[in-house]
Amino acid sequence: KLFQHQFPDLKYSRFVLSSSLRIAMGYYFLFNVFIVLAQATEVLGIFYDVLAIQFIQQLDDIAFDLAKRDVLGKKMQRACTAKCYQTEFERRKLGRGKKLSIFLKTIYFLNLGILMGGMAVISTRQIGGNYQSDSITVDFGNIVWEDGLVKMPLEFHKEWLLLYPFFDGVITPDEYE
Repeated sequence: KLFQHQFPDLKYSRFVLSSSLRIAMGYYFLFNVFIVLAQATEVLGIFYDVLAIQFIQQLDDIAFDLAKRDVLGKKMQRACTAKCYQTEFERRKLGRGKKLSIFLKTIYFLNLGILMGGMAVISTRQIGGNYQSDSITVDFGNIVWEDGLVKMPLEFHKEWLLLYPFFDGVITPDEYE
């Protein structure tokens, strides 16, 4: 009601919608992080992927800041410097502080449980071989290695002409086990 009293020309439903979309973006971020973690093969790759996702999520904040600085035009600057964007509302406890705190902690641990449970399921399936490829297709083109040293089983090393196209084809798990 405080919002409606201070800004009667603005619709409260749009305020709620924008806040809901922010929450949805947070869940999309968590989902993307989950996918990145499930597909990662090295830690540095996880770091770079999460950094890229975070940058993309902050593009709207960057655009809003640029519009406030008159980089995107006067009309955008007027829209972004409106009084409703500069107003801070005081925090009020409506006697529901304890209930709200319990609710937020429940949501936090529920999100954590879903993320960890999903990672446990995917990790268990990966160990079981559910996500392995049935075959690998290899095509080296017309590469020739003229002075290649090959270690032979009974000899030390032998110099051979290596023709990579001989190794082209489809490899199945039975062949490389």
